[in-house]
Amino acid sequence: MPGPYLPSSKTNVAKCLLVVLWLITFSSPIAHAQTPMATIFGTVRDQTGAMLEGVQVEIREMSTQVVRSTVSGKSGTFVIPLLSPGRYRATASLSGFKKGIVEGLVLSVGDKAALNFVLQVGSVQESITVEAEVPLLQSESSSVGQVIDNRKITTLPLNEREFLQLALLGPGAAPPAPESRLSTQGNSGINVNGAREAANNFLLDGVDNNDLFLNRLVIKPSVDAIDEFKIQAGNYEAEYGRNGGSQVNVALKSGTNDLHGSLYEFLRNSSLDAKNYFDLPDQKIPIFQRNQFGGSLGGAILKTRTFYFLNFEGLRTRRGETRTSNVPTIAEKNGDFSRSPVILRNPFTGQDFPGNRIPSEMIHPVGVAIANLYPDP
Repeated sequence: MPGPYLPSSKTNVAKCLLVVLWLITFSSPIAHAQTPMATIFGTVRDQTGAMLEGVQVEIREMSTQVVRSTVSGKSGTFVIPLLSPGRYRATASLSGFKKGIVEGLVLSVGDKAALNFVLQVGSVQESITVEAEVPLLQSESSSVGQVIDNRKITTLPLNEREFLQLALLGPGAAPPAPESRLSTQGNSGINVNGAREAANNFLLDGVDNNDLFLNRLVIKPSVDAIDEFKIQAGNYEAEYGRNGGSQVNVALKSGTNDLHGSLYEFLRNSSLDAKNYFDLPDQKIPIFQRNQFGGSLGGAILKTRTFYFLNFEGLRTRRGETRTSNVPTIAEKNGDFSRSPVILRNPFTGQDFPGNRIPSEMIHPVGVAIANLYPDP
């Protein structure tokens, strides 16, 4: 007589894999929808204004020569999504019409830009080239914000090369209050539209980049690794959320067909610093040496197909501190507090010391030794 059925180990493993696959598929984090990519959409018409169907629309990224293409539909409309920020050239071609070319298209983080073609009758071997408007019309979005491009990031002054300081260039942005929670955390605080400094949402290439405890940046990429970033201050679209302050979306650099890179070091040294005004004349300037150094390298593994970009940044800091403190006077070290507004009392009788002076017989030698550890004013 056969015994009871026992599931094999292979069956259990298969069930576990199915459960894991289900969890991965249906529990995607919210950041996946917050893309740094741009989208181009528009229409293709002839000179009479009639919509043209079947037009081949291509858009080419100029630094990598990567081409994306689509065909206009029955209503003459087209959409090309998931475009990396950069400079593009767009073409529209259809048999019986001259090719339309638009040069100098600039797409930024999260753009949804309109691009419309008007084709003229003629040979497809002929072309009409125009320069794109800068910036392109963002007719599909009412969000309020600003793009901080790489030129601003690398040329404007930045203390400690913290890129988030440039977010203050965005609309409605202001620095946090002095001594607030994030103002002391390495320039990671910003207030937007009156919201609290913890009400911002930080994204890195569309991925969540928030410290869940302080709600600040977790990964601070090097200035040389950032292509651009966008701060949206209000009316942002449904794919953004989480907080009611701002959305800060950072797009990192990528490789191109051309080999490119950088090497740098920024030095601060106490030998070049001024002396603290309140320091004693015979005191040396406290040591302060700060070396911020690094480099980047980008290029193509397979041209127009596979690219790489590497970045490294190091920071070495050695410093001393100068503090301004109150120390007892020579008379107070000897028990004479006659010039002090604080009234001293005998701990045994509760009576005030005559003249606010502690009798010498009540001063312990250990107390004298401790008082002498303080420098004279």
